[in-house]
Amino acid sequence: MSRSTEECRACFDFEVDFSNGGGIQGQGFRLDIDGDDIDDAALADYIVRDMRLLMVGAVRILNKSIIRERHKRQPQAAPGNAVRPDLIDLATSCTAARRSTPVCPRPACRTISATRPASAATPRA
Repeated sequence: MSRSTEECRACFDFEVDFSNGGGIQGQGFRLDIDGDDIDDAALADYIVRDMRLLMVGAVRILNKSIIRERHKRQPQAAPGNAVRPDLIDLATSCTAARRSTPVCPRPACRTISATRPASAATPRA
């Protein structure tokens, strides 16, 4: 299935402040968007979610423009139809992840005696 040539991306600068101090910023950042517009609040949520940021305080979107450009990411697969079966989407429920992950065999165990053999108790000359 071919993707539309009319795909859009948001091009913008951003500043993120963390609630525990510090922050990050980006200039000329581009993200694939659905449709031909996105408001600043939705774009801020998208950045935080996409970059998996934690303890976010304020997010500022600056110099936003929408450009017509093909999306750079692969389309998202429907749940249960992973594009890469070797990866687990941690956003799904734990039970779904357990169903899709092969069970590792238990390691082989060896019993070790707590007593020393008589030969080990005798000092060597």
